Amino acid sequence: MEDRGLNSGDNYRIYGLALSLYRGSAPIGGGLERICSVFGEPGHYAIYISFILAIDKFRFNRVGNLILFTIGCLTFSTAYYGLMTMGIMYRIVLEKGVGKGVKNVLLIIIGLLFLVIIFGGNNFFYTASNRIFEDREVDNIVDLVENRASNETKEIYSDFLNSGKLLIGNGYDERPLQITNWRGFIYQFGVIGVLITLFLILSIIKKS
Repeated sequence: MEDRGLNSGDNYRIYGLALSLYRGSAPIGGGLERICSVFGEPGHYAIYISFILAIDKFRFNRVGNLILFTIGCLTFSTAYYGLMTMGIMYRIVLEKGVGKGVKNVLLIIIGLLFLVIIFGGNNFFYTASNRIFEDREVDNIVDLVENRASNETKEIYSDFLNSGKLLIGNGYDERPLQITNWRGFIYQFGVIGVLITLFLILSIIKKS
């Protein structure tokens, strides 16, 4: 958390058990306050929640998983919504129909959507238009990802590739780097760290 503030001037606001990330006085990612926990951005938190739900095979009939699902929705992460759509379809195919767990999920989605529109309708539509429908002249997903990386990020990463830290990474140093881009992960943890992470993920998938 300290590293995030030092590098970008961002700050966290605590609302009971929820943490939201701000840049100055504005919520990160648009007009909505997106839950992020202690992670670098809401999207990071959403991906971790998705992994936990995937490990448990998206069993939405469990109370704990429904709580995680609800928290993930409040990150307002488009990646999370895509992953949960696949998870819901997986359960429908597995159960050969809409089971109780999926029905619970649909009720949560309708309930949250209703509350968000009532209490923050303008911010909701502003965020959706900026994150999903804004004019991006891209031909494919690779271009979309690349457009989210600044030129400064690409230059820092290029210097990193020619340094002696490619294997072990830089960790959390004071040089600004856009960690929401895939380069940030390699930059911080190096090739060895990336391989260890992939090994752990594959191990979890194999056991599940």
